[in-house]
Amino acid sequence: MNSTQRDVYEGWNFGAQVGIGFLFKMFDRVSVGVKYNGQTDFSSFKTNNSVAFCDEQKIKYLNTIGLVFKVQL
Repeated sequence: MNSTQRDVYEGWNFGAQVGIGFLFKMFDRVSVGVKYNGQTDFSSFKTNNSVAFCDEQKIKYLNTIGLVFKVQL
């Protein structure tokens, strides 16, 4: 494995990302909340036919939900 593959994926990839969150005041300087983040790819991509391996896009949609802690100093 002493070689390097260049230009393995061809074309462009376009996508979008959106995020929304809500904070609730718990104490005088402390807030707690939840956050949603979603991401999608509008196009698919695969490797060129001339490369040494064959690969394709594994993830097209990605959604996450998280907790937010805010402390004012």
